[in-house]
Amino acid sequence: MGVSWLAEILKGKPKIIGSSFLGNGLLKIDLETTGWKTQTITVYMPSNDEYIVSEYVIQKAKDLGADYVVCDSWCKPTYAAIVYGKENGVKVFQAGVFLAKVEKGERL
Repeated sequence: MGVSWLAEILKGKPKIIGSSFLGNGLLKIDLETTGWKTQTITVYMPSNDEYIVSEYVIQKAKDLGADYVVCDSWCKPTYAAIVYGKENGVKVFQAGVFLAKVEKGERL
């Protein structure tokens, strides 16, 4: 799976204003958050060979301009990667948690 899978899942969700592929595993998403505010985010989904999400993957995502790394069920972020992401402005979510927050309209 990947960003095309994520875009398909998000299509038609009430809180999604729009999304666009940016290439390199990136998806730009415009979403409505609580209070009728909008938020534009850039999501990176690791490739199949990045099934262990390390600090390297977080840095790659950051260099590509991502705000978030969203991991599918088959990929696992290391604790060090999560901490590194927090320190460098890249949040790491499992796909299920990310989708639940988006559907509730929570600000990410």
